[in-house]
Amino acid sequence: MATIGSANSSSYENTSRRSYISTMAFNADFFTYTTSLNPTTYVTTGTLTTVAGADAGNCPLGRVLRETGRKLVPGANPGITVYMVEVFDNTTFLRGYINPNSPVFAPFNSDRPAFMEEPYVINQDVPGGTYGTPGNFAGTQNYGASVLTRGNILTDGYIESGGQIRCLQSVSLSSEASPTAVVPALAQTFTCAINAARTFTVDTTQINIGDRITFFLVGTGGPGPFTVTFSTGFGSINTLSVAVGSYYTITFQAALLGVAGLKMWEIARTGAQTAA
Repeated sequence: MATIGSANSSSYENTSRRSYISTMAFNADFFTYTTSLNPTTYVTTGTLTTVAGADAGNCPLGRVLRETGRKLVPGANPGITVYMVEVFDNTTFLRGYINPNSPVFAPFNSDRPAFMEEPYVINQDVPGGTYGTPGNFAGTQNYGASVLTRGNILTDGYIESGGQIRCLQSVSLSSEASPTAVVPALAQTFTCAINAARTFTVDTTQINIGDRITFFLVGTGGPGPFTVTFSTGFGSINTLSVAVGSYYTITFQAALLGVAGLKMWEIARTGAQTAA
């Protein structure tokens, strides 16, 4: 384990600065590592057991854990099949090994030595004291940084949010092409000016269970009304009569239903509306 040799900034370079925050109760994923030597075969055996005294109550969601610097490496440490790091909890003072790539843990702030206390609320300058520069989240619990990505986010678990989960992308469809194939992966909302009969389709190889899309349609030109048909890839042949000067919405969600297979099924629609 790294140590501090003298009181200057370079002394902190060898100290572990990486921390993790638990995304759920982690007592079942928090281990003590012990080894034993067989006196007959002289074979060393390594064993992982859950940390004594750890339970769901003292190993909750949102707990910050700091690396000590100790590692367990497959091949080098008997009985170890995945890379593990030792962490300690400065709330309970429990210490143990975790798999840092487990979904039970997320990276926290790695820009400070592990022995330095992180503020439990944002912008806290003095323990138990006042807050520093105020911000949008000043005084709220410090669970971690935001994530900004243009890549995919894949999860086998659930998404829990205290606010809305939004898709900011909207696709405007040509008012001329028919039939028009829509791709749910591109957006959740599709807008289109309807000035003639239209047909929309969807490629079922490009949808996943739970995908949801909403069409915003407006009748233009004349004389109308125009029939809009949702055919291939939709659960049934859905039609909508669009009058000139009126607005309509119709929403579909992907589901796997019986022999019909995976398709987009209508779950809601509005009648004709006019702009205020």
